[in-house]
Amino acid sequence: MSFAGTTTWADPFLRWNHALDLDDASPGDSDVGRVRWNGDDLVETGEFTEGDRTVPYTEVWRRVGGSDSDLESHWSPDGTCVVVRTGDHALTIADDRPTGGGYRACYRTRHDGRWSVELALGPGATDLPAPPPTEEMHPAMGVPTR
Repeated sequence: MSFAGTTTWADPFLRWNHALDLDDASPGDSDVGRVRWNGDDLVETGEFTEGDRTVPYTEVWRRVGGSDSDLESHWSPDGTCVVVRTGDHALTIADDRPTGGGYRACYRTRHDGRWSVELALGPGATDLPAPPPTEEMHPAMGVPTR
């Protein structure tokens, strides 16, 4: 599973709206989960449909070290690529399938001021842009996808 989009809150539910989604049948879809705090962990419960059956799930969201700063997300003008960063963690997702390309995602961590690829999905994913320095990121920034 890999997607990017927006999240909205309506107590006790979080809704994730998928603007980009590895499951190309889902872009524009949203998923909803009931959330509650359990200590420092955010616990999400819900269900999804798989074929003709309903499957319950529980996810535990735990903050990782080095992520305790503001969240920054910046979309390319055409909406096909996003760079998301919080602290020393960054994710870039690009979906070029509408123009004959592929879906790519790259997760990076920063150590000593340098970004290192930790996980990559899709051919050319490691070529996706790493986030620029915070002072260079701004809402109108275009993110190159190739």
